Amino acid sequence: MPSHKIGRVLETLPRFLGCGQMDANSSTFRPVQMAMVLIAGQRYLQAIVAVGCARDNRQVAERRKSVTEMNSISDHKCRTTRVKKALWTVGFSSPQPLRHRAVTGSAQPSAIRSDPPQEGAIRRFAGSSRGYSTHYPVKQSNSHGFSLPELLITLLVAMILTGIAIPAVNGAMTSMRLNSTVSTITAAVSRTRYRAIMDSQPYTVVLTTPGNSYVVTNVTTNTADAAVPLPSQGVAVNGGTNATYTFTLCPNGTVYGAGGTCPGTTLPPALSATYQGRQTDINVSSVGNVTTTIVH
Repeated sequence: MPSHKIGRVLETLPRFLGCGQMDANSSTFRPVQMAMVLIAGQRYLQAIVAVGCARDNRQVAERRKSVTEMNSISDHKCRTTRVKKALWTVGFSSPQPLRHRAVTGSAQPSAIRSDPPQEGAIRRFAGSSRGYSTHYPVKQSNSHGFSLPELLITLLVAMILTGIAIPAVNGAMTSMRLNSTVSTITAAVSRTRYRAIMDSQPYTVVLTTPGNSYVVTNVTTNTADAAVPLPSQGVAVNGGTNATYTFTLCPNGTVYGAGGTCPGTTLPPALSATYQGRQTDINVSSVGNVTTTIVH
């Protein structure tokens, strides 16, 4: 303690003892009183020191308590995170071994150890620092194979859907093949007619069955283009008999039958395309109009 504080303490001792101001030259000063003053001063100083030590100890205890609480919270978070990771590892069949730590009797973490996951086992994880533990069941995989009834039902449904789809697909394919053949014939007549008008020369379109091909010929120059096959050879034109059907297209846009002369004396031939029970008629008028009629 500093000297000036000790001096103040000695000055207050007489008042503490109730004897007024203490003077060494006073006639009332006695050795007995001096001893009493010293004893009282010693006790007074001990009381002051005890109060200061108690205050310091209280502050230290509060700091230790705060640090202990923070360590406990951090340890609980760390333990919770490790438990979640371990449950995730076991539940989803990770190849990595299960890692956890055991905390017993204190908030300090112990050594980390590795245990291989076991199917159907219960993994034990440490609880809080109070000593109790929590058991977490290992999540089992729910993936199994298909049973025989499930496979049979699946095959039955697939067969039913296939049986429903086959007629629809066959009908669509039949219509597509018939329509493509009819469109090719009508397009050949129309394009050759416009070609005759543009060149101011007569042209002929000769359709041959059952080969199902046509040839365009310039009558003036007697030049024939390469034979063009129809898209579907299975479509029968006029019953598929061995015959040729000729269209004569004049520069003025009129259309006649066989002969190759403009004007001609024969009418354009009528055609009928059939395929798997379906029929479409093709008619070309003398003025060049091409029409198709679906019979069935």
